[in-house]
Amino acid sequence: MSKENNTRKFPGKISISSKSLSNQLSIAYALMTILPMMSLSYFLVIYLIPSTTTSENIFLVFFFSLILSLAGYIILIKITKSILELKNYVENVAMGNLKPPALHDNAAEVDDIIELVSRIHQKLQDVEQARAQMEKAAIIEAMPDPLFVIDLDGIIMRTNPAQEKVFGRKAATMVGKRFDELLHAVRPLNPEEFAQLPGKVIETGEAGPEEIVIITSDGREIPASIKYSLLKNAEGMPVYIVAVMRDITELKRASAKEKELAAVTAEAIVEKKKAAELEKTYKELKRADEALRENEKNQRRLLESMINAFAIFESVFDDAGQFISCRFVFINDAYELITGVKYKEVKGKTIHEVWPRTEPEWINRLGEVAVTGIFQTFDMYHDPTQKSYHCNVYRPWNTKDRFCVIFEDITDIKRAAAENAKLENELQQAHKMESVGRLAGGVAHDFNNILQIILGNIELALARMEPDDPLRDDLEEVQIAGRRAADLTRQLLGFARKQTIAPRTMDLNATVASMLKMLRRLMGEDIETVWTPGAGLWPIRMDPVQIDQILVNLCANARDVITDTGTVQIATENVRVDEQHAARHDGVVPGDYVLLKVSDTGCGMDAETQSKIFEPFFTTKPPGKGAGLGLATVYGIVKQNHGYIGVYSEPGMGTTLHIYLPRYMGNEKAPAVESPAKPLTRGSGLILLVEDDLSLLGMCSQILTKLGYGVLAAGTPDKACYLAEEHADEIRVLVTDVIMPGMNGRELATRIKTRYPHINCLFMSGFTADIIARQGLLKKSDHFIQKPFSMGDLAAKINETLNDSAG
Repeated sequence: MSKENNTRKFPGKISISSKSLSNQLSIAYALMTILPMMSLSYFLVIYLIPSTTTSENIFLVFFFSLILSLAGYIILIKITKSILELKNYVENVAMGNLKPPALHDNAAEVDDIIELVSRIHQKLQDVEQARAQMEKAAIIEAMPDPLFVIDLDGIIMRTNPAQEKVFGRKAATMVGKRFDELLHAVRPLNPEEFAQLPGKVIETGEAGPEEIVIITSDGREIPASIKYSLLKNAEGMPVYIVAVMRDITELKRASAKEKELAAVTAEAIVEKKKAAELEKTYKELKRADEALRENEKNQRRLLESMINAFAIFESVFDDAGQFISCRFVFINDAYELITGVKYKEVKGKTIHEVWPRTEPEWINRLGEVAVTGIFQTFDMYHDPTQKSYHCNVYRPWNTKDRFCVIFEDITDIKRAAAENAKLENELQQAHKMESVGRLAGGVAHDFNNILQIILGNIELALARMEPDDPLRDDLEEVQIAGRRAADLTRQLLGFARKQTIAPRTMDLNATVASMLKMLRRLMGEDIETVWTPGAGLWPIRMDPVQIDQILVNLCANARDVITDTGTVQIATENVRVDEQHAARHDGVVPGDYVLLKVSDTGCGMDAETQSKIFEPFFTTKPPGKGAGLGLATVYGIVKQNHGYIGVYSEPGMGTTLHIYLPRYMGNEKAPAVESPAKPLTRGSGLILLVEDDLSLLGMCSQILTKLGYGVLAAGTPDKACYLAEEHADEIRVLVTDVIMPGMNGRELATRIKTRYPHINCLFMSGFTADIIARQGLLKKSDHFIQKPFSMGDLAAKINETLNDSAG
């Protein structure tokens, strides 16, 4: 056998003691040499030399024994040396020495012995490893927590039955899968964190525990902890990572209960201390309360017996410390009787909760006393109860928390005073209006008919005259005077609010813009007229002629108060009048208005003058310069259209008049402003004209004939009905006066329209609007023309009526 085959490496280690072996060999030497040799020597002396004496026998025995022992010793030394060499050789091989000392002989037998020993050792080692693995497998199988053996690449190598109960998957199906595939069933782990796990475990030997939530196969969520440990092989190299998940539900529950118990215990200690303090305080308060109760009974009897309403309020402040409201603490029987609320209903509620519409002025006045403690007395009207009170407000305690109010109901007193003042004012106004109303109502109809005859005949005469006729200038002067008389009548009717009107939806900006040219001529070159229209102006509904009257009167007044040069500014805008603003101005209703503002840079007015400017015939102009009806007319028109007017003026600072006209909320759109009158065009067709004034009937017939129409003239409604029946197919328009004896124009139109629907109607009147409106003789859709009218006005109205009929 070669030298290389003589060197073996054992997986284990064989330990042989040299000292022990030497001691054992020495004893063997003694037993194997000395005793045999002595026995042999004694035998030789006795049998071979029988004649020797005893002492001599002993010497001979000793001598021969010594000789034999030395010989045996030499022989045994030789044998022992071989045994010791074999022992050293085995120990070196067992220790892994690949080059042990060479044996002098019998190498082949020794090598066989070593090979046998190695195989025996390997078998023993395999048995030990199998036993250890079986023990480990039993431990893994018996573990109650899910366990995963994972290689360094994240592959599951083994798992235990406990995981099947949690995840519902057999161990055989789990082996070979990636462990991070299970991460979808736990939170808050994620694959990116798991990718860094092996390095962390290899570096530290373990990782965790980390708290997670496991989602079981039946959908339950279990709080758990997961811990990672590193497994190494025999050479100390990392081989596997073991992940163990443990259910910590009970631990969590115990921890929560422990915290809850600690909190309850701490709270109980605090409450115990508080209870002791409260008990002490309660005893003190009870004694004081008994005294207060008796005092309170006496005070309550006193307050409840008061005639006037009495209330105790608790102040309510915002975060900034500002007084914002007050809360009911107590009210007496008189308060319940006056207001109608009950103590049980209001106790603890704020004044805004009980009276949501309480005016801010109430809160401000009550807050002043609540904050300053200074006594106040004042009269206030309370809108929620519709009553007026005389209030005494005081703070009896040196605190900002509470204050008292004594309410004296003065509603009847206030109402009587207001009624007396109102009646007195109305009486004075009625006297003024009655005089003008009588004048306007008594003469308007006849006067307008007369003016219509005068102006109509003048217009017919002018139409027949040559342009260079010497009488033409005189007739034109008469025509101008007649128009001025008609304007004067309109002003009287407008002030008395009896002017016959034809309201329509309009855009105030467009109406004002159409008058600018005429207004600038009225103002003259020395006065600048500035027009500032408001954007997105709301529509209004009124007679456009009334807008003309308002602007002409206001601009004429402005012109008269401006010395030398100056400016008149006309502006419009949308305004919303709230309840507070309306409450400060008599007769003003909250809502949306279109504001027409006319300002001048004139001399202005003092307060006394401002209080009289809307009175009829009041004027600051010299005699002969004004009739005092301009602003009275404006006032009447504004009131007639449910608006109101305000004046702002100071001496030397000019004057501004604000005209508030109600916003029209209907669906009717404002028509475009009519373009300036075009030259008269001749018409055609037959017109049925009805007028009880024969002079006016003849004049209107001439005008219609001049315009190219055929005319059927009727002085009575009955004759009109007869003519309508005779010429029903030919008549295109019925032109009738509104107020006539026997049958009014509305009844006549209704009768004719019922039988002949194709005939349209145009109403005309010089009568007052109050009589017409009271009898319901004029509708919103009716065509109407006011007397006196010109030939052009009549032609335009007939064209308008015919166009509506065609549509």
